[in-house]
Amino acid sequence: MTAAILTLLLPWSAQALDISGLSTRWLMPAATPATVRSAAWTDVRFGVDGRGRPWIAHDGEELVCPTEASSVRMVAPIDDIAFTGTLSPLVSSEGHLSVLPAVLMLRGDKDGRLALPLKPLRRLPGPGSRLFPGTRGILYVASRAKGNVGGSLYLLRGRSAKGSRGRLELLLEASEPVAAAAGDGKTTYTAVGRSILKLQQGARKAESVFAHPREDISSLAFDPEVGLFYATASEVGFVGPKGALRILKAARPLIAAWDGGLFVFSQEDWSIARLDGLKFLATASAGPPTP
Repeated sequence: MTAAILTLLLPWSAQALDISGLSTRWLMPAATPATVRSAAWTDVRFGVDGRGRPWIAHDGEELVCPTEASSVRMVAPIDDIAFTGTLSPLVSSEGHLSVLPAVLMLRGDKDGRLALPLKPLRRLPGPGSRLFPGTRGILYVASRAKGNVGGSLYLLRGRSAKGSRGRLELLLEASEPVAAAAGDGKTTYTAVGRSILKLQQGARKAESVFAHPREDISSLAFDPEVGLFYATASEVGFVGPKGALRILKAARPLIAAWDGGLFVFSQEDWSIARLDGLKFLATASAGPPTP
């Protein structure tokens, strides 16, 4: 094992805040550099299921749950996965939205290969569509324009646990691909390039709430009790009513929010941490500009 590449940064105004409830728990220690190099994962996706178990998808073909020592290889290629508060994730595969039964994820067949075909629920806007979970079971869907010159963000409304198709509502068309989305359906946050945009239900246009000075926003997570978290190639931050601040230094992190906790997965060393007690951030003042 090696030391995990993760450093906690207290807010600029930490001395005036009650952070006694803040805790960090390692769910997965860092792997050795040799292990990470030999695996050479690509197209990595990260999510947390309805029991708080972290899941990693990579290379469009394998799902891994480190805390359960479970690994399942898919027969059909997958473009993305999203957990919307349940044990069974929604899957983007070959231009369709499907559900992957949770029991198969932890079991597979004899050689760990998921041989059962996915049952499509509906068509997605295009091949390679990305999926982003929101709160209250909602789902955001992002598609790319031809040539990756732009992107669109949709909200899937009316989908039920019984498998109804629902309808896609167009929220945003951007000149750059949509990298991430989070929210509750009434308020939506989306990452485009270095900017985070806020879309209110019924509003005619999006509002910019944060622009990183040097790095693209790669991941978003929203906690209704705390607020909005973001990740770039080197940090995890928080965007609140008083501004944005960095809270973690991390190496190529992906983030997810579940049950009051923020989960951070480092693509650099495969470590996974859970942070709890972050409500103090909702009243924190913005720190100094990111250097």
